[in-house]
Amino acid sequence: MATQNKLFKMKPQEYRELLKKLKLIDIFLINCKCTLNPDIHKMDLSTLGPLNIKQKTKQPQSEGNIIKLNHIYQLNIVDPESKEKLIDFHVEYTVTFQINFKFNSEFFEIYSEVTLPINTYPFFREFIYSTISKMGLPPLTLPLLIQ
Repeated sequence: MATQNKLFKMKPQEYRELLKKLKLIDIFLINCKCTLNPDIHKMDLSTLGPLNIKQKTKQPQSEGNIIKLNHIYQLNIVDPESKEKLIDFHVEYTVTFQINFKFNSEFFEIYSEVTLPINTYPFFREFIYSTISKMGLPPLTLPLLIQ
């Protein structure tokens, strides 16, 4: 899930200066869907395939100097033999900021790929860990986010 090496249009120093002008107001869960294939309870969980974690950010919503970003994670675990989904999660967070600069596409591109996941991933990890155990499965600790 590491960010691919790519060239951003904004210089790192310029990005850092804008980042200092961003004030986090809130992070909260707005949508989640969990699907569990009951066959997973009959399986040896140590043989499950790799975790497939995807993420995306919706376009920002702005109201004056308030910006809201929706960050979505999708996690699924597939049976390596049958290729059936055993667990499927769709989890969406809203992150609200106060800004005192023009929120532009260059900043949004970097922020959504680099910094936003650092802010939301701990919430996602905890959600998966606690929800999996409530599904009658051993706790699942997601890997570290490497940016």
